[in-house]
Amino acid sequence: MSKVAEKVADSLYRKDYISEEEKEIYSYGYEILIDNIGKTFLLLMVGAIIHQFVATLVFVVVFTTLRSYCGGYHASKTWQCNLLTVILWGIVIVGTYTEAIIKQCEALTIAIAVVSELVIYQCAPVEHQNKKLTNEKKRGTEDVH
Repeated sequence: MSKVAEKVADSLYRKDYISEEEKEIYSYGYEILIDNIGKTFLLLMVGAIIHQFVATLVFVVVFTTLRSYCGGYHASKTWQCNLLTVILWGIVIVGTYTEAIIKQCEALTIAIAVVSELVIYQCAPVEHQNKKLTNEKKRGTEDVH
């Protein structure tokens, strides 16, 4: 992935779309983009194979939206991030297979959902050394809490 990203950045540099100083930034950005597109494609394919395409699509949309607005855990290695994403997806898919159990424990399911929302409301957005929060976002969270 990194070699493909570097080639794309080099191509942009040779065509004078970006400066030499920007090559590393573009290469990193393309590497992340390629990784995320690949991960999404693979999740959707596996979801389709196990007849859980809709659940997988909902997971990808919700997970991506939550991460983009709330921040979250940032793994130090790409494989750790990918593994955590697959584990979370797996939990969602297992949850779809245990629908009968969840229906029997409806009160527990609602309680878990409410607690989850409260945790997100209280903790989001999450600041990380690689994703600093702007003063505006910090002020916005202070006003809410």
